[in-house]
Amino acid sequence: MCILMMNEIRELRDNEKEFIYLIASWLCLVDALDDYDKDKKKGNYNVFINAYKDATTKQELIDKHGVDISVIFGSLLDEVAFLATKLQYKFNHDLINNVLLGGLKNQTKLIMENKKCKKTK
Repeated sequence: MCILMMNEIRELRDNEKEFIYLIASWLCLVDALDDYDKDKKKGNYNVFINAYKDATTKQELIDKHGVDISVIFGSLLDEVAFLATKLQYKFNHDLINNVLLGGLKNQTKLIMENKKCKKTK
């Protein structure tokens, strides 16, 4: 299965590869931010713990470095939005753009504000 996926990735165009890289980067960073307190407590590696050694909690990290972190996520999501315009969609263009342009930004905001996503039944 991995070999098939690697063959498909090799066939992607540069914009598509960059797009996947940016989405993966967002996912890693937003997960690191969300897991900050847990990683700090357990001594796990976390990019934000490594980069901002003066913060002891996620809230302190946001209070001290929230502007920097917002710029990081903003730049990343701006690039995602730009590359999304370069992709060829086969279906669900509006739905995909809604997730990419609104959903990722909203999820980042919720995590930066220490809010949880509302679960629906």
